[in-house]
Amino acid sequence: MMRYSAHVLTVAALALASCGDSGSTATAASSPPTTAPTSASNDAATPTHPPSTPAPTATPDGTASTVTSTAPAPDPLIGLTTSVVAEVGFPVDFATAGERLFIADKRGFVHLWENGDLSVFTDISGRVADGREQGLLGLALAPDFDVSGLFYLNYTNRSGDTVVEEFSAGATDSPVRTVITVRQPASNHNGGSIVFGPGGELYVGMGDGGGANDRFGTGQDPRSLLGSILRLDVAGEIRPAENNPYDGENGAREVWAIGVRNPWRMTVDAGALIVADVGQDAFEEITVVPLSLEAPNLGWPRFEGLHCFAGDCGEEGLLMPAVEVEHGDGGTCSITGGVVYHGSAIPEWEGSYFYSDLCGGYLRSVDLAGGEARDHADWTAQLDGPIGAIVAMGTDPDGELLLAVADGRVLRVDPVR
Repeated sequence: MMRYSAHVLTVAALALASCGDSGSTATAASSPPTTAPTSASNDAATPTHPPSTPAPTATPDGTASTVTSTAPAPDPLIGLTTSVVAEVGFPVDFATAGERLFIADKRGFVHLWENGDLSVFTDISGRVADGREQGLLGLALAPDFDVSGLFYLNYTNRSGDTVVEEFSAGATDSPVRTVITVRQPASNHNGGSIVFGPGGELYVGMGDGGGANDRFGTGQDPRSLLGSILRLDVAGEIRPAENNPYDGENGAREVWAIGVRNPWRMTVDAGALIVADVGQDAFEEITVVPLSLEAPNLGWPRFEGLHCFAGDCGEEGLLMPAVEVEHGDGGTCSITGGVVYHGSAIPEWEGSYFYSDLCGGYLRSVDLAGGEARDHADWTAQLDGPIGAIVAMGTDPDGELLLAVADGRVLRVDPVR
């Protein structure tokens, strides 16, 4: 057994990603789970000293030696504030290259923010179905973007299907080639997150096809591209990654992991893919998936979070969530996956994974090192309350935390010391 213990796209539409059909309603729970962050007064919020840095000095014989000096510790962190970086139609994803920040807009645009100026970098709005949980949902820059200028977009086309295409910075409105097209039987649960791993493979998060209760039976079927996380090689000829687990008969060659419902935002850090998966009616979840695993199974619909949902309730062969958040905890209804912080403005946060919720609008963090959840913290009070409908997170060119709000604001979180 593999166990790691412990959206959308108007506000109403994102909430539907959590509840299934348009006719479903989320069930609020009466008490928060034991894994829920409750305060910032823990190790995750304790200031730490920056590492010592070596300073070169000269020895009597003219050769260099090194002595160790320690940078001064920052003033205590007494609060947080936000500043507006940009305002666009409906920000859903971010990418950076050098001093440039790229903002994916659900309506079919990629905006470029550079030196305080905002412009349209890509316009594919004519090909995008922008409704409810559909639209331009994911953006990823090629690992060699500064050289190749290649980037990738995941969007819903006018037929309602998922399309991932490759574009070039030299001709941003027409694709270089199509990476993959996946037929969608319903309009919800489109997933949409695309990220590159350290080996250059492209990971594509696919929802279970929509409806409710795994209506189309894709969650535990590796032969389906739905309900799965795909892993593709796009460096040359587009093909399934060489080390994918299925041979085309026991499962689709493109599939790496199964058992997801609606993975809304994924990130890669420290050799793992961190997946925030939107739940059905009661529980949201965050799972740490080591990239070295051969065929991960995240459990849907056998489990919703850490709770049995349908069918076989044994955990054998499943990778269980590191974090479960119960509906009703802080207004939770549809989890918004985030990023691991490696900025410099708030060294107390180094290595912490941040996440939020469409309805809750809070800001929470957890240390997920090694796949175990530790040092839960809730930073909402330091921001003077919930931000609003947070639909995505990212980092700016300096590595500082960005929040995308459904009303169009892109916010940077800044320390108050």
